[in-house]
Amino acid sequence: MHRAILHGSIVCFLTLLTQIGGVAWLIALVTKHRLLTFASLYVALTIATMFVAPMFGRVPLNCRSEGAFKMQSPVYCVLNRNYVSPELRNVVQELADNVSNQFPGTITLALDGSFPFFLTVFRYCRTCPMMMGENWISPSIIATIQAICLAKLLRQSAISIL
Repeated sequence: MHRAILHGSIVCFLTLLTQIGGVAWLIALVTKHRLLTFASLYVALTIATMFVAPMFGRVPLNCRSEGAFKMQSPVYCVLNRNYVSPELRNVVQELADNVSNQFPGTITLALDGSFPFFLTVFRYCRTCPMMMGENWISPSIIATIQAICLAKLLRQSAISIL
């Protein structure tokens, strides 16, 4: 009974943390070398997710980007927290490129994206000047976009003062 509660808790924790970790742990439970099997399955499922997530309307943000936009930490990529809608990825990349052109050397960091499957809970405000329509995105992506908008506003204000 205690083992079932322990493994059930592990599955819930891994699912909440990574979305696919719970599945990997459930499969690993039937093997003798659980940790090795879990690690192998998690890597395999993470790679497979890159190909399956676009069927659900999610694409990964680039984890190894050397350009104007990248993930703040590789941990988000390992935890599969770097998935967004294709439209959002294009908007964020375009905004990051614009900020980098206006302020050379600036790198825009994404703190978190979303899971590769299903919809997230937060909807982007429809009245925002960058109209994202019906796309569902993570609050941290909204904060990144708002920070970029604020940087542009501050720059325009500073230019008008001078």
